[in-house]
Amino acid sequence: MAESFQSVWMALLLASITMMLLQPQQAECGGIFSKPEDPFVEELKANCQRFLKQQKAPEESIKARCDTFWEKFKSAVVQKDPGAVRREHYNALFEAVPIKVEKDKLLLYTGYVPDLKKLTTIIEDKPDTYVYYYQTIYGVVPNGRFCGKEKSNEVFSEDCDSKIPSNMYFAASSAAFARAALGTVTVLMGGERGYNKESIFAQHELPDLKAATGLRLLMVNPGDQNTCNHETLKDLKADLAKLPKLSYECKYIPSKDLEKESPATWWIKAKSG
Repeated sequence: MAESFQSVWMALLLASITMMLLQPQQAECGGIFSKPEDPFVEELKANCQRFLKQQKAPEESIKARCDTFWEKFKSAVVQKDPGAVRREHYNALFEAVPIKVEKDKLLLYTGYVPDLKKLTTIIEDKPDTYVYYYQTIYGVVPNGRFCGKEKSNEVFSEDCDSKIPSNMYFAASSAAFARAALGTVTVLMGGERGYNKESIFAQHELPDLKAATGLRLLMVNPGDQNTCNHETLKDLKADLAKLPKLSYECKYIPSKDLEKESPATWWIKAKSG
């Protein structure tokens, strides 16, 4: 009887020791039985690693750089009411992960540009001409709704209040992208709708073009109409007046003509308005 009791006691002791040894590993690795990461988080991390590999970053630095990006991004939204997140909450991310864009190469777009996907593909094939938002590390964050929650250290893509906009990151990162502009900035604008004062460009990019010296507006149209006289551009000129160091010039061109040309010749081929 004593031997049987001793065997049971030894078995319980060994089980307790095993659990104690496993606990640090669970804390470090998220737990053996921890739930998988949110698909949004998995996609962001995968996008970051893919982006840095495409940029030919040193292999040994990729994980550390993506970990930094994720931790700074995460800190902007966790432990907060989603409706309380503001642009400035992402400042630590942009300070930790700054970007540089060569002079005269920064490209913005706004206003339902015709055939935009084709145009950005052309730019990606000719990276020596322009750099647009999704060619920077800020573009690794997936499109779609995401949020943090009070009293939680997680980021979610489900159970986010649809009434609370989750585009604050995209507003903040678009502004950070604009701050990287030096020299002349080229803006592709959809000629049918023109300038929208409620757009990301109007509210977050244009006001942050503080280091730029010129703005070349390329109105992209389905046809060959002159849209440099679009009635909405009076609002753009009023906003440009707040940036007196920024010169302004407008040209227009059909989208089909842009598709035929190298981005290096887009401005040359366009017609003056």
